[in-house]
Amino acid sequence: MIKLVFSLKVTDSDGYAEYRSMIKPLMDSMGITVLKEYKITKSIHSDDPKQDVNLLAVFGFPSETVKNSFFASEVYQQAKPLFLRSTTNFEKLVE
Repeated sequence: MIKLVFSLKVTDSDGYAEYRSMIKPLMDSMGITVLKEYKITKSIHSDDPKQDVNLLAVFGFPSETVKNSFFASEVYQQAKPLFLRSTTNFEKLVE
C-alpha cells in the first residue's frame, strides 16, 4: 500500500465537501481509502506560522500505478479546481 500524508487548510467547508463527494466514487472504484483524517483546531508549532492548517489526512492507494492513475483521471481533473478554490496551504508530508 502506498500512503499519502498531507495537511491543508479548508477555507470553504461546503466546497471541500463537494470536492470530496465528487472524487469518492472514483476512490471507491480504485480501492483508495481514507486511512485517517483529523480536524486540527490549534497548531502548536510551525516553521511558518502564516501557513496554518486545519486538516491532516492519510490516504491509502493499492499501488503507485493506482495513485498516478487517480490523479491523472478525468474525474479528479474536473474536481481539482473545486479543491483549489476551497483549500489553501496544501502540503504533502509523506509520500
